[in-house]
Amino acid sequence: MIYVLAVARVIGIVLLVILAVVILLLVIPVTYKLDVDFDNQRGGLKVYWLFRLFRFRLNFEDEMELVLAILFFSIDFLDEEWREKRRVRKKKRDEKKKIETEIEEVEEKIMSRILRTTRSATRVVNLVREYEIWNEAVELFQIFLFRIRPREFHGCVSFGMRDPSRTGMIIGAISAFPVIYRTELTIVPDFEAEQTYINGDIHAKGHMMLLHLLFLLVGLIRKKNIRLFIGELRHHN
Repeated sequence: MIYVLAVARVIGIVLLVILAVVILLLVIPVTYKLDVDFDNQRGGLKVYWLFRLFRFRLNFEDEMELVLAILFFSIDFLDEEWREKRRVRKKKRDEKKKIETEIEEVEEKIMSRILRTTRSATRVVNLVREYEIWNEAVELFQIFLFRIRPREFHGCVSFGMRDPSRTGMIIGAISAFPVIYRTELTIVPDFEAEQTYINGDIHAKGHMMLLHLLFLLVGLIRKKNIRLFIGELRHHN
């Protein structure tokens, strides 16, 4: 009996530790910072998590840089040396497989894949309309965006399209997320633009928690129409 209690106590402690770790992972914020200057075409995005143990950096000021760092290890996905190593490994795999295909067969496969992709996309759009997914999900996404909204968000952006109707469509899409208008970001549409352009700058800084994403997923799954929509997708697949 003593051994059983001891084992049960150890199992309980392990479960409590696992639960504590999961809770910490859910509530520890993911910090992000965005700076973009459209006039000079430069900017960057930085993301930190778990006290900077996980770091992500995207820069496009001089040369584009896409870096993921974990502890003391980092990978630059746009580094030429790293990409060359990937190409060498892929070439070796291809040589091992020794796949030889005729050009006509390749073209036939490409066309077949394009047709399948087009049919699948059309089917998904029709299902979205049938189950009114947008109406079901837009409120949940608005709540999610409000929770992860930047605590600092300011700047001024002016833009215009050659076709004024497209400018209006962009403004309509932005208006679907009223949280943007609660910030210090100024958006100036130009309906008389002779050519497409975008000018201005944006600075944003904030944080989110994985718990917010969990709430979003649970909220979506609880919607009956969304469950039916997912079921239809799985059935077609």
